[in-house]
Amino acid sequence: MAARTLALLVAVLGLSTVIACDRGSLTAPTSTSSNGVPTITASNVAAVGISVQEISSQTFLLLGGSLAQLGSLSAVQDSGPTLGTVTTVRTIDWSMACPDGGTRGISGTVTVSRSNGSGVVQTDLQLSFANCDMGRVTLQGNPGIALTGQTTFQDGIPDTHTFQKTGGLIFTVPSGVQGSVQFNCTVTWSRQSGPVSATGTVSWEFPIGTPVAGPGCAG
Repeated sequence: MAARTLALLVAVLGLSTVIACDRGSLTAPTSTSSNGVPTITASNVAAVGISVQEISSQTFLLLGGSLAQLGSLSAVQDSGPTLGTVTTVRTIDWSMACPDGGTRGISGTVTVSRSNGSGVVQTDLQLSFANCDMGRVTLQGNPGIALTGQTTFQDGIPDTHTFQKTGGLIFTVPSGVQGSVQFNCTVTWSRQSGPVSATGTVSWEFPIGTPVAGPGCAG
């Protein structure tokens, strides 16, 4: 049972590298400026992406720990005299201070329903930012970022995954100009088809109200 649980953890955590964040690169597109209109730089885009990736990585560490605990609990329950569907729920409530002020947090639930080695893992997590000063940018939830997903497994082996990343942030650069980013991304995988697929859109504005190009759901 431990090996099966570990296989599930590895697959779920592997998907986090795709959905965790669109970090952007130093060659990310930038807006143009005229008559003093501020521009968004590749550094600004990367700073937002890296900041979100940090908390997303923490999310999946917490998710991994929760799955391990839920798997152990389900194994104990399955070993009882009555076999059937077992549903266990773990609540996540984590927060920490940002480097230069404000807070960031993760809250929500992870639910495992399983019967004789097969079942479903449901995740419903919210990433929150409150005046979170990361140094190069300050992040505020607009309203925040939701990570929701479903993983099915058969005989202890992951079978299908669907994760969605939605919601958005307002970011403020050191000059005081504010921009925004909105995510509407879906990541899917199935054991039968193989490759991970990332679809959807990421919408960037800088300043707010002015659309600009930026990295999308696939990074």
